[in-house]
Amino acid sequence: MILNGRKQKLLKKAGALKKNKTYSLVDLVADYNRGDAVIADLIENFCYHLAIVTADLIAAYDPQMIFFNSPLIEQIPEVLKNIQMKLTFMPLVPPLVMSKDVNLATLLGGASMAIHKALDMQGVRLIFHH
Repeated sequence: MILNGRKQKLLKKAGALKKNKTYSLVDLVADYNRGDAVIADLIENFCYHLAIVTADLIAAYDPQMIFFNSPLIEQIPEVLKNIQMKLTFMPLVPPLVMSKDVNLATLLGGASMAIHKALDMQGVRLIFHH
């Protein structure tokens, strides 16, 4: 939810910069792929702040892997690489991975939690195929 809200704010900011009130993710990706300097700077700033949040999560929770679930990162994979580069100052960075199915990740995570709870399957790994 937080990143979805961030995405909306990013699109709103991009729309303001481009003077387009109906600016969408499609527009953002197209402008980025065209090499629009304003959008490239905006994405760079987004990556910087997302790297800070990611570094804080790594320091606080020491995860084995971090999954990103974002239509923006799915459309512009360079964002994930940019975040990885910004984290090189950290001694141990777990793999940063893009979720394979951005549209169903939240639903599958919720289903997994419900199944584990309902069937008392704590510690059992579920693998969903569709």
